[in-house]
Amino acid sequence: MKKALGPGVLCVIIGLVLFAFVAGDCFNMVFRKVDMEDKNFGAYESGEICDGEIKYIIADLGSYEDSRRLFAIPISKADTKLYLISGNGGYLTIEARSDLDAFDQLCTSTRSYLNQTEKQAGNSIRFLSKARELNDDQLAMIKAHFDAQGVNPGDWEMVMSSMVLTELDLTLLVVQVSVSFGLILIGVVLLLLARRSRYGETVFVGEMTPEEEAHQAEYLSGKADHIRAKAAEDAEKKAKKKKQR
Repeated sequence: MKKALGPGVLCVIIGLVLFAFVAGDCFNMVFRKVDMEDKNFGAYESGEICDGEIKYIIADLGSYEDSRRLFAIPISKADTKLYLISGNGGYLTIEARSDLDAFDQLCTSTRSYLNQTEKQAGNSIRFLSKARELNDDQLAMIKAHFDAQGVNPGDWEMVMSSMVLTELDLTLLVVQVSVSFGLILIGVVLLLLARRSRYGETVFVGEMTPEEEAHQAEYLSGKADHIRAKAAEDAEKKAKKKKQR
């Protein structure tokens, strides 16, 4: 069990490092989650966790292949679509990966609603997301959409958010937290086993172990011998001085 000390420390360190990848999302999810209906299109901040109902999708901007990531490591490919929605005074883009058929259906029904061929749009979609900066490819897709509509860049850039709301995979987030805390727990258990192996079944908390007590006793004994030797030396010097007088 003495060999468990090294792996235990390593597991704790790796667990803490992995948790650092998701700590910000966990904190924002619990304490700083914002409602999309209360947020202006230009007020989103990078890393913000957003939740709300998508009631209208103005346009399907295109699709591309993206990666699902576990602790920033790509683990699988995912079909992704970029949609344009209204964002309280302007335009906002969302990036969806799951249930794309529902998003496409809402986009079609919204188009029919805007053309007054339907009385209302389709069912709304609950959307949990994380705000990120738009990348160059996404900006190119937005520009291509507005160019096709004959809208000048100077007109749409003023009412277009610089953020994209990327769908947040809650299951993947829970898995990452579970893995990181699992490694930390394994590391703590290994450290406790290593301590038991070193000092026996009794684990000393808030007091010295037998080895530490023995070391301290040896130290104090040596210090006492040194003090006695020093005292004897001083006494001998005094005796010599008296004889000389």
